[in-house]
Amino acid sequence: MNGQDSDKAFFDGRGCLTREGLAACAKSPAGAGPQSVAVHVASCARCQQQLLALSEGERPAGSVPRESGRGNRWLHLGLLLGMMLLALVALLVTLAHLSR
Repeated sequence: MNGQDSDKAFFDGRGCLTREGLAACAKSPAGAGPQSVAVHVASCARCQQQLLALSEGERPAGSVPRESGRGNRWLHLGLLLGMMLLALVALLVTLAHLSR
C-alpha cells in the first residue's frame, strides 16, 4: 500500500477527516504528522474545531489553567473604572473652561 492509499482512510466522503485522521493528527508531534492531514486541517475550519474538541480535556504538563487568572479581572475592572473617572473629570474640566 502506498502513502496515498493509506491517506484515504483519513478522509470521509466530504473530504473531511475521519476519526482515524483526527487521531493521527492529534497523536503525532508538531510537524511529524501525515502531510495530507496537516494541509487539510490548515484550511478546514470544521476539522480544526473537531481537532480542538478532541484534545479539549488534554493539557500540556506545566500549563496554567485558565481559571487561575481571575484575580486579573478585578485589576482590569479597577483600571477601566479609573480611566472612565479620569475621562469624566477631563470632560468636566473642559466644559468649565469653555463656559468662561
